[in-house]
Amino acid sequence: MSVINRIVQAFLAVSVLGATLPAAAVESPQQPLPDVHVTAPDPYGGDPRAPRVVPPTEINPYYGRNRIDESIFAEKPCSETRMSSSAGGKCLEGYKIGGDSAANVCHIQLDVVMGTTATSNFEADVFVFDPFLVGSGGPMPSGCAVSKQPQYDLARLQDMNQMTRRGSNWRNYVNKFVSDGGDISSEYSDGQFSCLAFRRLGPNWRGGVVWSIHAAICRLDGTAVQPGDVHALLSSLTIRVYDPRGNLRPPEQSIMYMTPE
Repeated sequence: MSVINRIVQAFLAVSVLGATLPAAAVESPQQPLPDVHVTAPDPYGGDPRAPRVVPPTEINPYYGRNRIDESIFAEKPCSETRMSSSAGGKCLEGYKIGGDSAANVCHIQLDVVMGTTATSNFEADVFVFDPFLVGSGGPMPSGCAVSKQPQYDLARLQDMNQMTRRGSNWRNYVNKFVSDGGDISSEYSDGQFSCLAFRRLGPNWRGGVVWSIHAAICRLDGTAVQPGDVHALLSSLTIRVYDPRGNLRPPEQSIMYMTPE
């Protein structure tokens, strides 16, 4: 098991709330119904926007709270998230995978950007870490990296984000993990739209990569997504590699930004 798998654990919490029912009807007296109120412990203190707990499955690359769930990710200014697009759109801050303690300093951030251009809808997410981060516990451990996820397959593409979960007629699945550094893709349909889902890996780092991107793009005119559309999307994305949270190393001693294309 890798360091990433060890530093992040899965938790499961269930909260069931009951209600007190009315005691009597107007027309005829009835015995009052019992008061029912059952509450399980809430590890997030009742915060409705706290990350949901996802049990470990083979689809979950870090065995922790990292499934894309746009409905509970916090919208943030794109200047504050780890990925943005020059095409504009909405930026969401997702899970921080890893902790801030001296014993748990491997920080991997999952953020999302989504929007619409003149020709397409898109959504992309990034797993990214700062390989040069120095926290209170010292530098990053040697095994810290974003996983290449060699088992990433069509099922994972289909569950990638809200755009792909609406998909149908999946076709032309391509997996170049062995021959081309891990790029995978598949065409699909979203109603009348023709779409493409794909995964792109960043620079190698100690058995993993510095970042990995998962993206979906749908042409608004119904025609098939072309390589130029993918190039335009990737060229519009900016990944902020430098992690400002608790980082004792200044930005000029790290990698500030990367563009995936």
